[in-house]
Amino acid sequence: MLLIREEQLLAFSREQEERFVRELCQYARNEFPAETSELADGDHDAISRQAISNARGYGIAERADIYRFLNFMLIYGLEFDDDLPWAREILNTAQDRSGTIKMLELYEEAIAFGKEAVSNIHPAGDR
Repeated sequence: MLLIREEQLLAFSREQEERFVRELCQYARNEFPAETSELADGDHDAISRQAISNARGYGIAERADIYRFLNFMLIYGLEFDDDLPWAREILNTAQDRSGTIKMLELYEEAIAFGKEAVSNIHPAGDR
C-alpha cells in the first residue's frame, strides 16, 4: 500500500500552484502583449497570483475560469471587480452559483456594456 504523507501532499499542491502561476504569466504575455510588455517578471507573478486569489474569493475555482478572470483584469483593469458596478454585482452573487456561470454572465454583460459604450459614440458632426 502506498502511503503519502501530508507534507508530500502540501509540496505537490504548492508545486501545482506555482506551475499554474507560470502558465498564467506566459498566457498573459502571449495574449496581451501590449498590456504586459512593460511588466517585470515579478509583476507578472503578482498579477497572476492576484487573479487566482480574487477569483477563488468569488467561488471561481476552475482553471479555465481563472484564465477568464485574468482576461478581465488585463482588459478592464486589475481592480475591475471593485471598479465596475456590473462586475461587482455579478461576482458577489450567492456562492452557490458556479464560477463558470459567473464568468459567462460577466462576458455577456461585458458585451452589452461594450455595445452601449459604442452606441454612445457620435461622429463629430452629430453633436
